[in-house]
Amino acid sequence: MAALSNNINIAELGIASGKSWQEKYPNYKTDFITAEEYYNKHLVFRNNIIQQQQNEGERRGVTLQLKNANKAIDKAIPNLKNYLVEMYGKDSASSYFSTYGIVQTSRGLQFPTDNDARSNAIHLVIFAMSKENNPFKDRKYGLAFWESIHQEHRTAWEESKRIDGNRSILSNKLKIEKEEALKLQSRLRTQLKVSFPENYKSMWRDFGFQEEKYS
Repeated sequence: MAALSNNINIAELGIASGKSWQEKYPNYKTDFITAEEYYNKHLVFRNNIIQQQQNEGERRGVTLQLKNANKAIDKAIPNLKNYLVEMYGKDSASSYFSTYGIVQTSRGLQFPTDNDARSNAIHLVIFAMSKENNPFKDRKYGLAFWESIHQEHRTAWEESKRIDGNRSILSNKLKIEKEEALKLQSRLRTQLKVSFPENYKSMWRDFGFQEEKYS
């Protein structure tokens, strides 16, 4: 978030200087950009920063939803294993685990922790419990539970991937836009110094550039 905060300061400076340029010095020209183009580029930069901030907020919410879904799943797995032990006995139950998506992991016999693989594991449970005469389908952690938690988990996981994709694309755009904004502001200050050699520092201040920062 610190990077986004720094970016917004750069964008706001560009917007402020662009506004001053258009309103106070509408006849001032440069050979590299117009006042309107300068202003609009910084405006687009700021809008994209705001969009990224919104993405960050959405991602935190979705992360919490996914975390809660996985907690509910982890809580249900021991009950599913108990169902199998009750039905098939302790010695034979493990041979049925894979049918219900339970595999050997670093944490023991569980669902995979990878969310794509975990979604597939739940699909196996649903497939098994959807069969006619399945002995567990109407129990507390039966078919209805797994269908519901599967939807919750899958929705949160798919949304998190969508947001991450948007964040990645926008992050690359922001990097380019930041570099362009800094370059444009530097070129404008240089141009003002050339155009107004006697009072360029006051011109910088009039455009919103702090003299002590750029002297």
